[in-house]
Amino acid sequence: MQLIGVVGGVILVAVSIILGAFLLAALLGLALLVALVVFARLWWLRRQLGPQTGGDEIIETEYRVIRETNRGQDDAGGDGR
Repeated sequence: MQLIGVVGGVILVAVSIILGAFLLAALLGLALLVALVVFARLWWLRRQLGPQTGGDEIIETEYRVIRETNRGQDDAGGDGR
């Protein structure tokens, strides 16, 4: 009679571990699916909003020319050889 109880207990523990593993895998898969849906939704919203900077704005600033170069002529004044 004790042997039947021990064998039944071992089988019950084994079945519990297997069902727990399947339940854990299902929950992790569901969490991964939810995370992918949230990521895709955020990506889509960012894509539709586009860049937040105004492309038609003109930025005015001051600058100073440090050195002016003559384009099309080299420093030696030769024909470029």
